[in-house]
Amino acid sequence: MNTDHQNPSGDRPESAGTDRAWESAMSRDFDARVRGLTEAPLSLDEVKGKAVRIRRNRRIAAAGGALAVAAAVTPIALVATSNGDADTDPPVATNTAEDTTATEPDYIVDNTWHQGDGDDVALPDGDYYSAATIWDGQLVVQRPQEQDVSNSVTEIFDADGDLVDSFSSNQGVAVGEDGTFFAYISDGVLTTRSEATGGGGVPIADGFDINHMPVAATGDAACGAASDACTVYVNDGDGPARVYGSDGSDEAAPEGALKVSDATGSSVSLTIEFHERVPESCGGVYDVARGEMAFDQCDYQAQQISPDGRYVAAVPSYTDGFGATTIYILDAESGEPAGQWAGEGASITSWEWTTDGRLMFVAYDGANWHLKVLPTYDDGRGLDDVLDPVRGSDLDNPYTLIQH
Repeated sequence: MNTDHQNPSGDRPESAGTDRAWESAMSRDFDARVRGLTEAPLSLDEVKGKAVRIRRNRRIAAAGGALAVAAAVTPIALVATSNGDADTDPPVATNTAEDTTATEPDYIVDNTWHQGDGDDVALPDGDYYSAATIWDGQLVVQRPQEQDVSNSVTEIFDADGDLVDSFSSNQGVAVGEDGTFFAYISDGVLTTRSEATGGGGVPIADGFDINHMPVAATGDAACGAASDACTVYVNDGDGPARVYGSDGSDEAAPEGALKVSDATGSSVSLTIEFHERVPESCGGVYDVARGEMAFDQCDYQAQQISPDGRYVAAVPSYTDGFGATTIYILDAESGEPAGQWAGEGASITSWEWTTDGRLMFVAYDGANWHLKVLPTYDDGRGLDDVLDPVRGSDLDNPYTLIQH
């Protein structure tokens, strides 16, 4: 996470750049996946340790999760939700799910990478990971830098857990739809890596600072090796999101989006402002082929699009406490509910789609951490607890979910 070009005139106080980076990191904290309530009195040393950890969490939290109190901006997407409660009749499904081969969800817990085939691979001991994704069968993770927690260290591990590469970067890594390439920002340069480039990094744009975060990427394995092979969506803490292409293009995000949550080759989950609805800001899903919004609404924050493009994860647009208390699955074509979970007294802190089309999420109930998977209603599989609850404080989230 990188170059600071916030004081071009030279007459701005030196602390301004630091304050701005801190404010940007604080705003990213509203997307953080770790929140809660401490339960027991702490010693002075424990208080100091907690303070350092809290500062880290507020500066390197991954994008896309929990909401601020009474958030004024509402993301939406091609999605649908339904009630996942066992004693409630869900709405009639409009789609028939294709047969899928169930696999175990993959995630990181206790420095162990639990893979979808059931294998457990040990990772080096160290600080917690703030983000994780899969690239070409390898695990790409991010963790805070020891000496500059506003930046991250990106590490690549092979399938056996051996470290392949490590480098400094901004928070945020965007992997292509087919997993053959990924994008990151390092030293102010937006860079892509793919097997087509020999696994090395290829720059496609520059001029970025700590406020910029890559969040989604579309295209194919030729990204970086051929023009017009991929695009990368980048959120800017100081302005609208933009889209950068490997052909050198630099364009505003669809509909002047303030924020992009996810993107595929056919649709984009985004947040926009409808000036005719001021002071309400809303979002939706943009249909790439039609060049227009598929639909918009103001009830949900639309997040990650499912691997098959049929659904979108979503959380309520507004909350008045700890974080999102309900997680939704919305139908990508109708925007109607197709899945839902709400736990009494629980807050949802993070979520990602599994490769077999279920929504995996982490919930904290004030004392225990829960890892669950939620299928769509027409899937036929019920809500599952992946593991037994893990007791811990709000700062002790044991799970890092893996983006697909």
